[in-house]
Amino acid sequence: MRKKIIVTVALVFILTIASLIGILISSFAADGNAEAVSSTMARAASNPILVEGETNPDTYYYDIHTGEFPVYDFSKYITPLYGRFDIYCTQPGGTINNLIDITWEEAQALVGTHTENRPVPAYNNLDDLPLLMTPDGDPKDLPPAAAFILSDSGRWTEAKQKALWNLRNGKIDASDTDGLDDGMIRGDDIDERHDGPTDYDTIAKDYATYEQNIGDNGLNPVDNTNHDNVELELNNNTKKYTAGPFTISYTNGTYGSNTFAGISNMTILGYNQNGTLVRDGISVEKIIINGTEYTPDYFTPDSTTKYDTTSQTYPKAGQEFYVVFSDPNSGTSNSIASVELKVEFKYMLAVGEYQQLRGIKYRIYWDPVVNNGDGTYSRVCFLLERGPQQECAAVDAIRTIYQQ
Repeated sequence: MRKKIIVTVALVFILTIASLIGILISSFAADGNAEAVSSTMARAASNPILVEGETNPDTYYYDIHTGEFPVYDFSKYITPLYGRFDIYCTQPGGTINNLIDITWEEAQALVGTHTENRPVPAYNNLDDLPLLMTPDGDPKDLPPAAAFILSDSGRWTEAKQKALWNLRNGKIDASDTDGLDDGMIRGDDIDERHDGPTDYDTIAKDYATYEQNIGDNGLNPVDNTNHDNVELELNNNTKKYTAGPFTISYTNGTYGSNTFAGISNMTILGYNQNGTLVRDGISVEKIIINGTEYTPDYFTPDSTTKYDTTSQTYPKAGQEFYVVFSDPNSGTSNSIASVELKVEFKYMLAVGEYQQLRGIKYRIYWDPVVNNGDGTYSRVCFLLERGPQQECAAVDAIRTIYQQ
């Protein structure tokens, strides 16, 4: 039996990806047959919220505040190693001197001391002090592509370093004036020992493209259903209801085999004649798209990577669809008079900060002979700056999931 019904769609964002809720209002007679109703209601989309247990990027402490420090250890690419901090080179091809002849503490102990009326001490040949890294400016937000790369699990890796450098030549599209690196990478020098493709390159660009379409309203779900055309059909043999067609739009989260956002669940809610919710979580058993019936397979982000690489089955944005569900009054003493189709979304975001670090190399220097005025001469020790070194950045980034 097929009847016209009045349908509205309420959009509800459950978390990071957006949640869309379609509202199907129809009456159910005691025998399970559908009847048209004379009134309807609509809901506005809910605001995105964090999935329970996810890290809040607004309150997370980004561990990038190194202060000034001397460098005694280096990674494979001669980037500084310093305690718990993750430090990456942001100046490919930049000059860096990692030779150390005297510790920073020993050199500082010599500063201001004198030698009297004798040759310059042997310390004068100890030119190489440890590289001194100094914070340069205020912390900044990582550009989306960099945040995605650097939020991958684990500490510094060669692949992450290469991928970060590779951002300097990438753009989302022709209108992208900032580039994927947004000014984070300084210079365009190429070094065949360091440069080369990585597994991050394509997915990082795809993520940046995806994130630029995510706004304050998450996936921005919109009900595009023509409610005059929505019908409810009861199969008297199976006692299954089919409702539709529905059409919803939302921000695309799938790029190739990687999905950053999508529909995470669809369920039916049941209400009595007073509008009180008496049953929730009624399963949407099937969806019908282009005349073919499918079992839903929803977006399920991986607990570590926060995105989904599996195949999924649910309505794409702009795709017309129907839902199939069992009689909501079956097996319950509650009299359900109307039902609501709830469509939920999730989406992931990668967020991070970086602190630019300026490298400076110093050497021990003893000034020319100075007449002390009492018949003696002395040389005074001080540190002489040899010039700037390769620029780096302390970084910290996380991935988190929202529902809507």
